[in-house]
Amino acid sequence: MANRICSEAISYPLYLLFISFTLHFLFKKNNRSLIFLSISYVLLVLTRGQFLLLPIIIAFIYVLKWRKSIFKQEKLIPFIILLFIPLLPILLDKSYHKVKDGVFISTPFKYVNAMASALYVSEASNVNLFKDPDLKHIFKMSHDFTAKNNWLMSSKERASFAAYYNDFHGKLVHICNTTFHNKGTQYYLDKNQSIVEARTNIELAGKKMFPILIKNNFSKWFPLYLSNIIHGFKSVFLLIFIAIILFFSGLKICRFYSDKFAILFLFSSFILINALIVSFVSHSIIRYLFYNYFLIFLIFVELYKLILTKKND
Repeated sequence: MANRICSEAISYPLYLLFISFTLHFLFKKNNRSLIFLSISYVLLVLTRGQFLLLPIIIAFIYVLKWRKSIFKQEKLIPFIILLFIPLLPILLDKSYHKVKDGVFISTPFKYVNAMASALYVSEASNVNLFKDPDLKHIFKMSHDFTAKNNWLMSSKERASFAAYYNDFHGKLVHICNTTFHNKGTQYYLDKNQSIVEARTNIELAGKKMFPILIKNNFSKWFPLYLSNIIHGFKSVFLLIFIAIILFFSGLKICRFYSDKFAILFLFSSFILINALIVSFVSHSIIRYLFYNYFLIFLIFVELYKLILTKKND
């Protein structure tokens, strides 16, 4: 919806504002910041849906911080707002499409994109997994076209899953747009559906097909997914480092809450959850990941401050 109104370029400053208001809300005990946090969050998610789940992380930290008084009204209300605010951009997005297109549906293309990895690891025999004739036809048509163009994992044997991922990374647009989206949309257009109906139905088709294909090709898909995540971090060591920070800071704040470790948990969880979502839906490119690069630097700053504090003690 927001992409119709303003440039996607505003998403980065919105993200910076969201981070700033989050820090003020959690660590400066400024409840007024929750209002600005919520506004910046809704605008951000309407522009980039990959940030939808971030309030859940904030709510988790908030509960740990105020665990002894969380059921008091002044603490409980902000917690409830954080839990339910992700529903607002979803409802706004669906309402926008209801007014614009007459269909109460979220902006399409999430599952259209995700289907690229599912198709890449699929086998021709997977057509038998689908009982719906439309899904069966769309899969066969898509799989045959990708196989013909050597865009499948099975098209060529490679030395590692990193090599398979590099192959997939270069072919995702062809598998997603040229194949599944364009041919699937045309399939529904040929059934005398409108362009809105066709694009809605190919998204819904992807939503139904994706879990079935992943479940039946999981041993190939999951290593590809991990390679996708690693590619986004540029180094498996950086990924492991962030995961370790998340794990140990999480343990610390669960046992004995501390703002210093909560900040580390907040930053590392924001980095990882974004990487996991992006890798699940698409491929790891700077356009989707650059938002959190500065948080990696801030993690090192916070660790340095912790080390200095311990030395002074």
